[in-house]
Amino acid sequence: MDATGKCVLTGSLTDTRTVVDLGHAQSGVYFLRMLQSGNTPVIRIVISH
Repeated sequence: MDATGKCVLTGSLTDTRTVVDLGHAQSGVYFLRMLQSGNTPVIRIVISH
């Protein structure tokens, strides 16, 4: 999601390692939220072109 809370990309993790392509994303701050059993880590990502 972006800094305003808008969802910009959704998907499913099907492996222990997954690549998320953010090459199309505009510059800004984004948050990657992963839903796991009993745990929801959030990772802050800053994109600057």
